[in-house]
Amino acid sequence: FVPIRMGLVAEVSFGQLENRRFRHGCKFLRWRPDRDPASCRYDQLDVAEPVSFEAFVTGSLS
Repeated sequence: FVPIRMGLVAEVSFGQLENRRFRHGCKFLRWRPDRDPASCRYDQLDVAEPVSFEAFVTGSLS
C-alpha cells in the first residue's frame, strides 16, 4: 500500500461498494476540476432501501 497525495477528483460510475471499497470495476466518467477532494465523502452516496423477497416477487414495492 502506497498512500498518494490527494489533488484531483474523478467522477466514476460503479455498481457496488463493500467495506468502503469498490466491489467490482468502476468506470471513469470525467475529471471534476470544480470539486475539492475534501468535499467528496461517503455520506454523499445514495443508499438503496432494502426490499423483502416477498415484496419483490409479488410486485408490491412501495
